[in-house]
Amino acid sequence: MLQNYLNYAKHVDGDQFVLAWVEKTLGNHLKKATATTEEVEHIIDYLVQTDKKISQMSYVEAKSNAEKWTKTLQKKGEHIKETAKDVKVVLDFKDGFKIVKLVGENAFKREGFLMCHCAGSYHGKGKEVYSLRDKDNMPHATMEKDQQIKGKGNGDICPRYVDYVVKFLEHIGMTVSDSEMAHLGYVNVEEAIKKEPDLVFPNLYRGKYFYKENLEKVENRDRLSLWNIFGLFTFDVDLKVKFNFNIEQTIVNFREKLSKIKRNKKDYSKIAGGDSSKIAGGNSSEIAGGNSSEIAGGNYSEIAGGNYSEIAGGNSSEIAGGDYSKIAGGDSSEIAGGNSSEIAGGNSSEIAGGNSSKIAAEKFCCIASGIKSTIETDRGSMAVSGNESKVKGKIGSWFVLYERDNNGDITHAVTIKIDGKEFKKDTFYHLVKGIVAEYKQSEAT
Repeated sequence: MLQNYLNYAKHVDGDQFVLAWVEKTLGNHLKKATATTEEVEHIIDYLVQTDKKISQMSYVEAKSNAEKWTKTLQKKGEHIKETAKDVKVVLDFKDGFKIVKLVGENAFKREGFLMCHCAGSYHGKGKEVYSLRDKDNMPHATMEKDQQIKGKGNGDICPRYVDYVVKFLEHIGMTVSDSEMAHLGYVNVEEAIKKEPDLVFPNLYRGKYFYKENLEKVENRDRLSLWNIFGLFTFDVDLKVKFNFNIEQTIVNFREKLSKIKRNKKDYSKIAGGDSSKIAGGNSSEIAGGNSSEIAGGNYSEIAGGNYSEIAGGNSSEIAGGDYSKIAGGDSSEIAGGNSSEIAGGNSSEIAGGNSSKIAAEKFCCIASGIKSTIETDRGSMAVSGNESKVKGKIGSWFVLYERDNNGDITHAVTIKIDGKEFKKDTFYHLVKGIVAEYKQSEAT
């Protein structure tokens, strides 16, 4: 990720001081906390434009200065007069909206000021830059050919303007990276389709990009493999939580999938053990163990263990354990444990645990658990926990705590971020009647 930011800084003509700041200050910040691509790129734009000494500027200071810079840019943009010679209409939608190519210096400066990014500095540098304009000639999206698609402040494009931009991309045959398509609300689902052939995404753009606003139209949505693409939840305009998946059904589907694994691969071990077996499999093994089994699988193993099993899988393993199982998965593992399971997942693991589970996860994990669960995460992880659960994490972790009534309906759902201020790291929290509070040992029942 840091290399991507260095590449962006070079693309916007950042000098040696900007590059040094990105490598050192930003690099140190990302080791301790998370930041969105939009936020970081906007800060880099500010650093490229400022004449202040940046070598001693902290990330927090740079972010604050970038926000002040935004307000200054917008005021400047209001006073720049753009003439017909400064732009060239490329695509007219006949409804007041049009795409123009920036030609004159005033057009570049006005675009950069009003959109709060560095487009103003591109004039005379041989870069093709286009802008989506409304009937009042106000910009809503900026596109650098085959490079970038940006909203205001390097952010996302407002959904009501996305269709215009997509039609423009088709019009000129423009291609950009997945991260830039994300500004339009599109995600690359190629890998998800390969992993889950039964997934059906309607209306794919260029055969691989799916518009996230159409998530409800996806068939067989309850898949752990989609968590990293769409997230577990989003917010509506009133900042209420909207769950993108049925968490309980996702767990059920995941466990069913592992129970139906076809054991027809050649050249790899196939091992089945009865009750109380001790089983060890090498890389790419397919292993099934009965109750009270002790199972160890190497990288890329597909492992299913019955109740009370002790299971360890290497990197990228797919593991399902019955009730009361003890499960450990390496990096990027997909793990499902039954009720009262104890689960440990490596970096970037996807974990689902039943009621009363105990889950410990390393960096960048996605976790779902049932009621009365205990979850501990490292930075950059996301977790959902049910009634009477307690959670704690490092700085940068996110949690969704929810409560259900006796009918199974969600009565409260609260999202928190461990930021070290409002919510402290390494401190257990739980949800009580819609209020997030520190969990006290004396409250245990």
